[in-house]
Amino acid sequence: MPLNYQAEDRLRRFALWSARFGFGPAARPRRSGRPLPLAAWKLGLGLITIGFVAYLLWNQRYELILALGQQVPVDKVAIAEARNDILRNTLTAIAGFAVAAALLLNFQKQRHEEYDATQKRIADLRIQAVGQLGDESPSVRIGGLHNLERLGESHPKLRQIVLDEICSYLRLEHRMDASKDDSAPNSVQIEVLGHEAEVRLIAQEILQRHLRFATREQRRCYWSHERLNLKNARLVDLDFRGCLIKEADFGGAQFRGNGASFGDARFNGVAAFRGVQFSGVAVFWGVQFSGDAVFVDAQFSEDAYFKEAQFTNNADFFGVHFGGIASFPGAQFSGIAYFQDALFGETVYFPDAQFGETMLFGDAQFSGGTNFQATELLVRGDQQDLPPGWRYADRAESDGTWRLVPVDDPEFWRAVESIG
Repeated sequence: MPLNYQAEDRLRRFALWSARFGFGPAARPRRSGRPLPLAAWKLGLGLITIGFVAYLLWNQRYELILALGQQVPVDKVAIAEARNDILRNTLTAIAGFAVAAALLLNFQKQRHEEYDATQKRIADLRIQAVGQLGDESPSVRIGGLHNLERLGESHPKLRQIVLDEICSYLRLEHRMDASKDDSAPNSVQIEVLGHEAEVRLIAQEILQRHLRFATREQRRCYWSHERLNLKNARLVDLDFRGCLIKEADFGGAQFRGNGASFGDARFNGVAAFRGVQFSGVAVFWGVQFSGDAVFVDAQFSEDAYFKEAQFTNNADFFGVHFGGIASFPGAQFSGIAYFQDALFGETVYFPDAQFGETMLFGDAQFSGGTNFQATELLVRGDQQDLPPGWRYADRAESDGTWRLVPVDDPEFWRAVESIG
């Protein structure tokens, strides 16, 4: 297990341990949740406490009455006063308990009323914000996005819902496509397209602002979440550098503009890029995939950079089309790396890459050059499907790994001639 994952595991264990003993962030009370109902045992405990106090007072006066009854002559006035004290103290205790119970019940009722009012206000704000997203005016749609963001900032429990709403807007049919009207003047069409692009850029900026986790300032603005659903979304110049995403689905998404950047991002769950289209440069420098990374049938029109990317589980690039350079220098594949039926349009770079389990390049097509210099494999065997033009080195490295060398390596041919 890498060091950073070990540190995360230790922090998670500490948080659970601190919560068990009543301190630490995990032990803090919920900021916004339905008030807990008044437990019956609390009322019962209050009754028992009041009864015990009343018993102590009664017992004290009762012993006083017994002592006064044994005196000669008997002081009937003192005995009567003691009995009155018993009655008065008992009634006072009962009245005090009744007042306290009434105040407690009223406080509990007020809390529930305030909670219900808050929830209604939140629901109204959410409905209003979502309604604004469907407005024809770009300024109204932008206002709806900012209202959703403020809602998430004020109510942490709603942050997943807010992210879902923003993602759903980006998944809707692109107004830049749907609003095209051949009968309208070109100037009107350009204005409509520009306004819609601005709205979508603001939606992306909200996601970027609350998913980045690289610096201390970004961590304060970070929103914890369970998923990010951008399936079939239309994204322009997306910048997810330094983002921490638990699980993401970009299936069928179109990354338009000059490029899309995921540099130093971390995916703690499955990262699905099945069938995506990158019209610009795709940057995945230093990205960490803790779950499966699925790029099946993805299309990279221009260069794709995966320098020092870490694939902890399987990396599936089955049927991927790389139109430009495919660069994987220093990439680490801990699971199975699938590149079957992949089409590499230009030069392929895998120098210093590490394959921990299996590499599969069956039926892959290489139109340009290939560079697997110093690529390391932990396992040598028939399960490996090496790229064409490359073979294992004659001997393993000192650490037990196997490196790839070109088939036309001069040392290889000298070795063959010496054997002949």
